[in-house]
Amino acid sequence: MVETSSPEIVADLRQLAAKIIQTDPDTMEADQPLKEYGITSIELIDFIRRIENQYAITFQPDAFQEITISALAENVIQAMGGEKQ
Repeated sequence: MVETSSPEIVADLRQLAAKIIQTDPDTMEADQPLKEYGITSIELIDFIRRIENQYAITFQPDAFQEITISALAENVIQAMGGEKQ
């Protein structure tokens, strides 16, 4: 498995989220709740499924308490068996 750092995952997730909600990824803050960018529940489900497919992981249901790109990146690292960096 390729070692991926949190900044790389954050950048990947920012790009993916921006594509889904059709915005410029450079305007998205990693610690800003995605709901503040107007993501719908259907878009969020699509986003989560794409992350799971891209990283070959499965999120636990409690991973979505406060959904930010940073929080999702940490969940990706944990699901991949890595340590927080």
